[in-house]
Amino acid sequence: AVIAAMVRRLLRPGWDVVELNNIPEASRTPRIVRAVCAEAGYRTLTTKQFVCPTLLIAGREEEARTVFNKPSLRRRENGLRRGGRVACRHLKAGDEILPYLDSFFDQHVARWKDGRRGPSLFTDNRNRAFYRELTGALSKRGWLLFSLVELDGRAIAFHYGFDYDGAVMWYKPSFDVSHASKSPGLVLLRNIIGYALDNGRREFDFTVGDEAFKARFTNASRRTVSVRVYKSPVRYLLDAARDRATRVMKTLSRGHFALRTSR
Repeated sequence: AVIAAMVRRLLRPGWDVVELNNIPEASRTPRIVRAVCAEAGYRTLTTKQFVCPTLLIAGREEEARTVFNKPSLRRRENGLRRGGRVACRHLKAGDEILPYLDSFFDQHVARWKDGRRGPSLFTDNRNRAFYRELTGALSKRGWLLFSLVELDGRAIAFHYGFDYDGAVMWYKPSFDVSHASKSPGLVLLRNIIGYALDNGRREFDFTVGDEAFKARFTNASRRTVSVRVYKSPVRYLLDAARDRATRVMKTLSRGHFALRTSR
């Protein structure tokens, strides 16, 4: 009822195309949106967007424990421990997290300075202010999970993530680039998986993006979809034709690649 009411409010006068992005494919939301729009006489177009890898835990605990105990992860952690005293902490209280945020921001800025992915969002003080406000709001509800790895009492890796509705969610990592050779990010990742296992979470959701490293630590994947609502039937037909052409080209491209590699 809430989703339907929101969609009806969006479909007030003054719009041409309404686009709703990154909706979980398994969610009821796309179906509700399509039904509400059909009642109002509007056409919709649903397209697949992003792959979302995840480590399912509930009912697959042995698989998840195998990921946690991967030799590559244990080797990184043991190597870090040989260099000093290592501790990993998972914080949920805002007053514990806030003192670390400036270090987290600075690490993220330094990590993104190579220019390959553009500057860090934390070069903008408005984003830093937003994250401080977000920390206060989410920590009050118990939805924030801020994790850090310390080496001899100094934080060398952080992760700003979420612990919501039985799922731990991967979101914003950082690490001290001067310790990159010690792989503190992987040590942190292992310990967040351990947190999810120890606290009975049903999954560790790596969220949007199928980066290669995620495949090593997940056992399932889902997709998000986009739902576009059209006022103009002509605009709908043009976009639908364009989407079909794109799918055909991708299929042909994959078939051509398979043919070439099989020779």
